[in-house]
Amino acid sequence: MLACSVRPHCMRQLTGKLPHTIHTNLVLRTIALGANRLQRSNIHSLSSDSINHTYGSGLTHTNSVCTHSQKQLYIPRQYISYTPHPPVRISCAYQGKPRRPAARPSPINTYNTPTQPHLYTHLDHNDTNMARLPDSGEDAFFVHETDDAHYIGVADGVGGWQEMGVDPALFAWALMNHTRDAIREGMHLDIRDALKYAHEKIVEDGLVTHGSSTACVVKVEKKTRIMTVCNLGDSGLQIYDRDGKLAARTPSQQHGFNFPYQLAVMPPDMREGAMMHTMADGDLFQYQMKDEQVMLLATDGLFDNMFPSDIEATFKEVGVGNMDKLATSLVRKAESLSKDQRRRSPFTVEAEKHGYTDMLGGKPDDITLIVLAV
Repeated sequence: MLACSVRPHCMRQLTGKLPHTIHTNLVLRTIALGANRLQRSNIHSLSSDSINHTYGSGLTHTNSVCTHSQKQLYIPRQYISYTPHPPVRISCAYQGKPRRPAARPSPINTYNTPTQPHLYTHLDHNDTNMARLPDSGEDAFFVHETDDAHYIGVADGVGGWQEMGVDPALFAWALMNHTRDAIREGMHLDIRDALKYAHEKIVEDGLVTHGSSTACVVKVEKKTRIMTVCNLGDSGLQIYDRDGKLAARTPSQQHGFNFPYQLAVMPPDMREGAMMHTMADGDLFQYQMKDEQVMLLATDGLFDNMFPSDIEATFKEVGVGNMDKLATSLVRKAESLSKDQRRRSPFTVEAEKHGYTDMLGGKPDDITLIVLAV
């Protein structure tokens, strides 16, 4: 019998009044597995040029009230008016760290690591060959567009599975690909249901027998620019105004320091005593995006190394005219800061809150970032 901790959730409003708390975390892990992560310097970018953009419309009344009653979300239409907006711009940049040798040989393909940074202009998520997927380490992601909305997601695989000869990226990629498939095929346009389907599909297929991951998926409606976020664990998003000022952020879901919520699949003999989660545990948020705002959806490798002030400085240095340049610059900056072992980083600040006083410095980790600008 699975030991699940399920708590009710309602739709929450993301506002600029959220506590300005640094939500940072150590390496992901399950109770029995410790994650040991190293560092890699290859940075890649999925170009926004490869994404088909269409014009949409948005809410001009930013004080519209969204209420949630049981399973239905009601937005009073009398508060909504539509005006043309430029296309949404999306870019993804990522870097993976070097894989350390597993405790025993892994049956799962590992990634080929390019020797130089490369700008990705095409990503075929139908390709099942793991060696040809983006080399984002143990992170995974997807970008998908329908007639009505843009969908993006990130997942951070738990590195500790490598001790058992399991590629931690496999579960994360399966979760993201199944989520995207559910949305693409019209089975689930509700992002929480899509993630739930993806998790159940992994268990049902039996192709991935070990693994766990955090997950954060975002839907941005084209007409209204209303953003819905479903988050489980310590990946998450931050929203910035054009000048780089932080406008909103999602809180991290953790049982304790270095122990985030996560979806998992494991054999029956490992389940006893394990804390298993479902998407019923995920937080659901909604936010009305404003013109010229920029959303950063990322794994913890970015936010554990960059304060909002660091991100603001990068905005001012790079600007928001080129999403590829902004995404790549942020990942490069996070990677650089992760190497500074004398810096009081967001990772250090969060550790101190939990009584750990000997964790000065950045946190080398996989970094995956999707930038979306309206």
